[in-house]
Amino acid sequence: MNQSKLTFFTVEEMTTPKEGYICYLNRYWCLSEDGKIMRYKGYSWHCNSQESCAQHIANKLYCGKILFLPVAYVPNEFAETFT
Repeated sequence: MNQSKLTFFTVEEMTTPKEGYICYLNRYWCLSEDGKIMRYKGYSWHCNSQESCAQHIANKLYCGKILFLPVAYVPNEFAETFT
């Protein structure tokens, strides 16, 4: 995976609610080697509600680590379009 196309977020960033963010429930997130959550090209979150799917992606593309988060808050890139 081309690291230059990834954006990294800490678990703390992803679990802190912010105005206008979208709430993702019960997802397994692929992690970088240093434990950060990744987004590809600014719009594709590497997560899945199925543990086996997230683990497969993590094993193929990354270091094989995943993390379950019952709640995560992600930036809503389209919010500015409607305000």
